[in-house]
Amino acid sequence: MGKKPAWPRGGFSDSLSPVFSRFDPAAASPVALGPPAPAGRKFRAPEFGDELNCDGRKYYLGKALDRAHFGAVFECSDDWGNELLAKLLRPRRRAYETVRELWLRELQNLTQLPHPHLLHVFDAFESRDAIYLILERCSFSLENLLHWGMSQREAWLKPLARGLLQAIDFIHSAGRIHQTIHPGNIYTRHVDGERRGPNPAISFKLGDLEMSRLQPDHRVLSTMIKPWMIPPEFLNPGEFGNAGRGVDIYQAGLVFLSLLEGCIPCFTQDEILGGRPAEMAEVLASPLAPAIAKALRPHTKDRASSAREFWEDINNCCFE
Repeated sequence: MGKKPAWPRGGFSDSLSPVFSRFDPAAASPVALGPPAPAGRKFRAPEFGDELNCDGRKYYLGKALDRAHFGAVFECSDDWGNELLAKLLRPRRRAYETVRELWLRELQNLTQLPHPHLLHVFDAFESRDAIYLILERCSFSLENLLHWGMSQREAWLKPLARGLLQAIDFIHSAGRIHQTIHPGNIYTRHVDGERRGPNPAISFKLGDLEMSRLQPDHRVLSTMIKPWMIPPEFLNPGEFGNAGRGVDIYQAGLVFLSLLEGCIPCFTQDEILGGRPAEMAEVLASPLAPAIAKALRPHTKDRASSAREFWEDINNCCFE
């Protein structure tokens, strides 16, 4: 096989006519957006069978899969027959014109964050006064697996941790914090040659990267965060420390707790502040319980300081 094309790198356009840098295997070059939408142009909700066009690239919408916080998700295919997803993004409480430029520049970054354990963003563009992301399509989410009743949950934990913590480490190295990690946005995909876990052809990928925040914006609580996954430092920073990368460590701990419990736990604010998640992890019938409990400690200074340290804690538990 030939050498894979290098991933395009470099700065981003500061122009008011943003430029999307997308990965094109043939050219690996930026693709320019069209001119700003004319005044008075109206948004039209996408429908099954719609065709989206962006500089000669065509995407065909299939059935709607979900109504997301900022829009909707559709099955999608391109001219090559690739099975993809199209995610529509629309602001809920702000005028589209006020967020358009910011979102286009921000989404430009996502197309340049390739990692085998992140849900890949293939394309991003504006159409009909809305912004679309074209994503790789996965089989199902970890939340689906939990609802269906996973067998051998203990055997799945280390391959899940390996993939998720790699993704978190990569996001942090790019200066971002996810803030909304939960079983519903961790996806599974069949991968040829994968040889880890009870099913040798499954790999885990973290999605919803468009909801992540650049530092130092991470101290603003995401509107997507679910009540049970709010870390203590957002509720009482004076007591538990400032919000930072430890948010993702804490939420990864909640994901692993969910896997071993076989369901997504719910915690009240009092339970979160009282350290109930860490207490649940401490009594898990798993050799990895100490590592998970450490990640769920209420005080940020007492948790694993990075995704790599969390991974080391997990491996150390395996050999004790």
